[in-house]
Amino acid sequence: LRRLISDVGRESGIAWIGVVDREGRVQVSSTENLMGHKFEVTAPECNTCHAVAPAQRLRSTTLVRPDGGVLRTVTPIVNREPCQRCHGSEHRLNGVLIIDRTLTPLQSAIATSRTQVLVGSAAALFALMASLGFAVERLVLARLRRLRKAARLLGQGEIDARARAD
Repeated sequence: LRRLISDVGRESGIAWIGVVDREGRVQVSSTENLMGHKFEVTAPECNTCHAVAPAQRLRSTTLVRPDGGVLRTVTPIVNREPCQRCHGSEHRLNGVLIIDRTLTPLQSAIATSRTQVLVGSAAALFALMASLGFAVERLVLARLRRLRKAARLLGQGEIDARARAD
């Protein structure tokens, strides 16, 4: 089990993996520094499950750690018949499996997508403004210049002056 946890803990995207006993103490860990660490049931992360009666708890719970960079999945390890040879039958659970997955790749992908959307939106806005500017120039301003020129000529006494309608 220790080798399996260690191997899985080295996989990309896995920040930490461990097995915690019924008392909340880490018994198997992918990193040595958390071996023996005690999780308090009153901690906000633990309260997600322990605030609910055992019969109503979900089979597995996934939550974002308070620092926001890790997605934690907590899965109870049920004391099934094959386990009872070593662990006895007096407890329903032998502990929990905790897997912390890093959100860094997902956050990087979101940041990249956000940048692409912003650049695309800016390009679309520029194209829209350029098209709108061209349309205003051709449909309004050019006609107003022709009208102004004709009005000037009329004011100078050229009665035959006309503004083209196109």
